[in-house]
Amino acid sequence: MNCGGFFVTADFLYWRAENHGFSYAYELETTDPVGQNSGHVVRVNPDWDPAFRVGAGWNTNYDFWDVYFNYTWYRNNSSETRTNTTNGFIPLWPVDSGSTGVFDTVHAKTRFMLNIGDMELGRMIYLTKSVAIRPHWGVRGGTIHQKFNSTFSSAFVGGLFSEQSFSGKNNYWGVGPRAGVNGEMHLNQGFSILGKAAAALLYGKNDVRAFTDHVDLVGVSTLERHYKDDFYQLVPNLQLLLGVQWQTCFWCEKMFFKMSAAWETNFWWDQFNLPYSMSSVVAPFPTVGNQPLTMEGLTVNFEWDF
Repeated sequence: MNCGGFFVTADFLYWRAENHGFSYAYELETTDPVGQNSGHVVRVNPDWDPAFRVGAGWNTNYDFWDVYFNYTWYRNNSSETRTNTTNGFIPLWPVDSGSTGVFDTVHAKTRFMLNIGDMELGRMIYLTKSVAIRPHWGVRGGTIHQKFNSTFSSAFVGGLFSEQSFSGKNNYWGVGPRAGVNGEMHLNQGFSILGKAAAALLYGKNDVRAFTDHVDLVGVSTLERHYKDDFYQLVPNLQLLLGVQWQTCFWCEKMFFKMSAAWETNFWWDQFNLPYSMSSVVAPFPTVGNQPLTMEGLTVNFEWDF
């Protein structure tokens, strides 16, 4: 029925977030200087955190067109502490040859904050009695804040520092066009298979900061370096969702309700722009890596049409 009307949506999100650029330590497998090329890189294991998405829209009376607005809020905090009193760790921020000491304890944490808004203009198209698609076009805009910290302590005997800390942040805001398609394959008793895919291209600004300081063996704290960078960047974003949906009409078909449970993935390109350097070099290297930021997990959606 193309009778028009107002509708609202609410999503419960349970996602994890990860940026592989945030590796923080090199864990040695031996203390032999000749064999220190044997070891492995250590990264923060991402935790799962809840979040939400809310939206509102209008089904017009014209040819199944609709307008939809939504807002997504997501925050993820992950942290861990590792200890190796046998061989120890070498810091990776800045890249270290071991000249500042090998440490037996390291604590690292990451924080991600996402605030994104979408505006869509879409149209429902019924390909068959059981298969429908909804292509849509619109605009996406918002911010991504990332923070990364690592602290190394208890240097082995002979180390130059008793503690070394690194703090980095990569803040990005952007706005740009977004397009996608939603699909439904209806089964029976109100159940259907649901799929969504959308891509956006956002133009915005990066604000990047990196700090390194240390505490020497006699307890004197020193700011070793402070790097910063600000630049504009074009960033692609891909959003995919696949799940199961149930829907029904009630109150003499004057109201419509549906709910779904799905796995959702968000992929953001070029979200690792921290200045890279070595402990013995004053100036930073050009940004390398440009690792993506990924967010994925469970999305439970509720929609009520009036």
